[in-house]
Amino acid sequence: MSYLKKVFLFGCMFLIANQLDAQTYTSKNKKAIKLYETALTFFEHHNYIDFFNTIDEVLTADNQFIEPYLLAMQACMEKGDADNALKFGEKAYKINPLFYPFLSAKLGEIKLKKGEYADAIKYFQFFVEKNPSQQSKVSDLIERAKFAVNLQEHPVTFNPINLGDSINTQYDDYWPSVTGDGKTFVKTSNTPIKNNLTGYQEDFYVSYQLEDKGWSSAIKMPGNINTAANEGALSLTADGKGMYFTICTTTCHLFYSKNTNNGWSKPEKLPAPVNTNASDKQPSISPDGKYLYFTSNRAGGYGGYDLYMAIRDDETGEWSSVKNLGSTINTPKNDVAPFIHFDGSSLYFSSDGHWGMGGLDIFVSRKLKENEWSKPENIGFPINTKGEEQGIVISPDTKNTYFATNRSDNNGLDIYTFEMPEQHKPMRTSYIKGVVLDSKTKKPLDAKIILGNLSTGNDDFITLSKKEDGTFFTSLPAFSSYAMQIVKAGYLFYSESFKLDSIRTIQNPYVITAELTPIAIGASSILQNVYFNFNEYKLLPESFVELHRLVILMQENPTMWIEISGHTDNIGKKDYNKKLSEYRALAVKKYLVDNGIDSNRIKPVGYGSEKPVADNISENTRKKNRRTEMRVLYK
Repeated sequence: MSYLKKVFLFGCMFLIANQLDAQTYTSKNKKAIKLYETALTFFEHHNYIDFFNTIDEVLTADNQFIEPYLLAMQACMEKGDADNALKFGEKAYKINPLFYPFLSAKLGEIKLKKGEYADAIKYFQFFVEKNPSQQSKVSDLIERAKFAVNLQEHPVTFNPINLGDSINTQYDDYWPSVTGDGKTFVKTSNTPIKNNLTGYQEDFYVSYQLEDKGWSSAIKMPGNINTAANEGALSLTADGKGMYFTICTTTCHLFYSKNTNNGWSKPEKLPAPVNTNASDKQPSISPDGKYLYFTSNRAGGYGGYDLYMAIRDDETGEWSSVKNLGSTINTPKNDVAPFIHFDGSSLYFSSDGHWGMGGLDIFVSRKLKENEWSKPENIGFPINTKGEEQGIVISPDTKNTYFATNRSDNNGLDIYTFEMPEQHKPMRTSYIKGVVLDSKTKKPLDAKIILGNLSTGNDDFITLSKKEDGTFFTSLPAFSSYAMQIVKAGYLFYSESFKLDSIRTIQNPYVITAELTPIAIGASSILQNVYFNFNEYKLLPESFVELHRLVILMQENPTMWIEISGHTDNIGKKDYNKKLSEYRALAVKKYLVDNGIDSNRIKPVGYGSEKPVADNISENTRKKNRRTEMRVLYK
């Protein structure tokens, strides 16, 4: 007995036992056998038209002949025709499910890809029953199918709404992105090229939020951002003044464009290590602009495509390093299309490696700490289907999730909105924006803005103001309290504290103008984030964020001597207030000394109520008088 051929299905062994001796075929019909061998020749030469015509003749002569069904099944898979592959395979299975031992496993795979999970499980279980030693080949597929069934049995709320003709066109519209204030919307559209009957061009279009919360009609983005190449997979910076995106020619690379007074600038290709010789695409910029998440198939990953994170250097503003997001996120298959929400910690992406409905499903993972992520969670059915889901964006207030789909109409890809299920939502965010100026010249400054979480003591967000105009913008999770320091070499740092609560919403953000004072003898600054309990002089832990910044300032200016002064309102006896303010100044000095600052460089003074900065009529004005200040004694 000899074998004619080995063929491969789904990248797995699919051995069809065709024997040269006609007596070993499952048919005794000589005409059918002769036609089958002719069909086999057509198959070997990839002549599918003559092959399928001949197979029809074979099965007309003998419809119980198993080998033609199996070979036709293989041919269909090579052509990407899963429906007919299933049809031929199931007919062979009904005649004799054991003729080819792996047939039931292959039928289970096709059923799984078609989203017919219960049938897939039955085929897999039959395969295991008849081939117990081969159980490991399908055990993962069985669990995936069971997981998908469970998703179907526990659907999430999903009511997608088409964004309408202000956003969508008769052509494909996809890859949405929004700004941190939720007011600017950019998408990719694939529209016909003028004077070209068959050509299409991917370009960027922009819309703006109207007062009634609708969107203005999308227009092509002004300036030079759209090129003769195809642009897509974009990510607006939180302030809307920049955009990262993909341009694909022979391969895909990441580019950046800046919004100027003359429109969007010509795309600039990001340098190494962000771009490589591999395919680098689908960027998502973090709200503080420090991290750029993207998809790449560069060497050294876990699968086909992995998710990576580029890190911007705080001092130079350059992309200094790139890290793979690791095996918690990435799988041996494809993990693509990242979106980091404005909360800075909720990462959404698509994967066919994590368990889901079959194709690319959307997952969410939460950032635990630097490059450490929680186990990804499938966001559920019917958001995810047997098809390919990717490219979502969630608004800062978490009410709108935008994505492109063609599942509901015949207009190609349109952009829809829906509300993400509560358990998979990111944190709602507001934002802070402002301008940094020199207090003397009023000229704009490029400074570092550090936002420390008063609860954890961690620096949650670090961003830079722009050199040309001093502006900055960053989104922040709501319902958190922050200490903000704005620092620049040669200046005293500016400090502020604020809470993004129900009052500070996306419609009512925190907006400041910060003036930095050059370091000079007599220059002073209020330490806004130094806290004591009423009538006490023990530093509260929330003070440590600010005082750590003062330690750094003293370290960077080793010849500077300062006065630390405590101040109170006029409630209570003057002597008591003076003593309390002195003890508070001493507490600040102790912190600085305990953290390595020479005690001779710090002069603590208690002024009590002697130097008010506001009247003492109301609680709000008295609160301004209860403060801790630093003043430069020697530079």
